[in-house]
Amino acid sequence: KIETPLFDPITVTYIYQVFPDESGELRLLLRRQEAIESEDTPMSRIAVSKIDGSDFTYLTDTSARCYLLPPPSNISHLSPDYSLLFFYRQDPIFDLEDIWVMKPDGSNPVNISNTAGFNEGSAGWIVIPEN
Repeated sequence: KIETPLFDPITVTYIYQVFPDESGELRLLLRRQEAIESEDTPMSRIAVSKIDGSDFTYLTDTSARCYLLPPPSNISHLSPDYSLLFFYRQDPIFDLEDIWVMKPDGSNPVNISNTAGFNEGSAGWIVIPEN
């Protein structure tokens, strides 16, 4: 039996991406859904851990109902240099999603769309080549 925070009977953990942290150690980018008693929709938060599941850390808090990473695809959730992570945060008042960025350690979250009353569409990284 494996004992790790990635295997928890009351949550569902999705592994999105493996990436190197600032020290070069590989980490997992995760989204965890937790069932809330007497509610239909689970709470969703973003987290990271080491590859073996140790050092599990939530990057987002519970101030919003839901923090989402877009569905896994060929678009990375982390910037090409791994310095920023984009995600969607459900607005607790309007129940709509805005696009946010933050550092992969959870610091400096910034709403980059901030369009109240609208659900934001897809997001992704654009790399502008140097001249």
